[in-house]
Amino acid sequence: MTLDTSRQYTDKELRSAQFLCAKPEAQDNLIGTLPEGADLVRLENLYAVSAATPKVRCAGCGSRLHRHGFTGLLSTGQRVLLGSTCGAKAFGSWEIAKRELDGLRGRQYYLAAIDRLTENADAIEREFDLWLGCATALDATVAQFRAGMPDLFNALWGSARRGGQLTSLKRVQVRTIRQDGSMRLTTRDDVVGHGAVPGKAVFEVERAHWTTQTARAAIRDLLRAGDNPNGITAEAELQARKARAEATVRSLEELHTAFEGLPALFAPASLSMIVDWSKKVGHLKGAYRKTPTGLVRDDGAASVSLSTGYAPPSHELLDLLQDMTGRNVNRRAA
Repeated sequence: MTLDTSRQYTDKELRSAQFLCAKPEAQDNLIGTLPEGADLVRLENLYAVSAATPKVRCAGCGSRLHRHGFTGLLSTGQRVLLGSTCGAKAFGSWEIAKRELDGLRGRQYYLAAIDRLTENADAIEREFDLWLGCATALDATVAQFRAGMPDLFNALWGSARRGGQLTSLKRVQVRTIRQDGSMRLTTRDDVVGHGAVPGKAVFEVERAHWTTQTARAAIRDLLRAGDNPNGITAEAELQARKARAEATVRSLEELHTAFEGLPALFAPASLSMIVDWSKKVGHLKGAYRKTPTGLVRDDGAASVSLSTGYAPPSHELLDLLQDMTGRNVNRRAA
């Protein structure tokens, strides 16, 4: 299809449009130089040739310097191949033409992402089912921890939100010599580090089940909104959908980090560190001890542990949704 950036394309037309040209010098009505007085009507596509192919001759400078460039349609009805530098020198409307082409390409990309998402709709639903199971386990564990050991939970929560480090204060005596030779004793509190908060993301996510349900509803809405093959989806609407998709994926990334953080929180080494740290924090009074699967208060009144068989979901859902954002999903350690 020959692209005319001055007109509106239906979603169906745009889906079949070709913006990348692998054989630029085989196009119809192609000339090797710029005719005097000719104007640029539009940029029809971007060309790209492989390293095994000779470089493309630029109609602006006449040199074979480019493997990437643009096909421009002139007011004479002829086409020329141009690099960005030469095109900008030759035509005052060059940047406008580039923005129009970029707009069409961006709209096409998003429509293609919607199509891929639609093709994977069943797999996405299955993955959301797995996430909901993990979200239920995460919410239940956090609720049990918060209710049974509120002092310890709140201390860990605060440390996670304030830089993510477990710290305590150690009172030390400081000796100074006065000018008259006498000694002066003072005290100060030094900050002692005990390590990073294990499973830090667990304390940064609220209402995991609700977050998962909300994300699922958002993706379903995006799929329904994309089912308009013969209509024209406005650029502003596409940008709004993309922004919503990005926000949804970000929330799921954060949630997945919390899913992965839950086993890290209940790892034997993590539990030992938490118990040792609690002994150094005055208001906690070291009133907790480790069990093979979790923590228990010394008085036995409350305990918390990770559900048997719990495992975080894979990255499959994030990978399936990645096209909606136009970026690589960020893999963060728990």
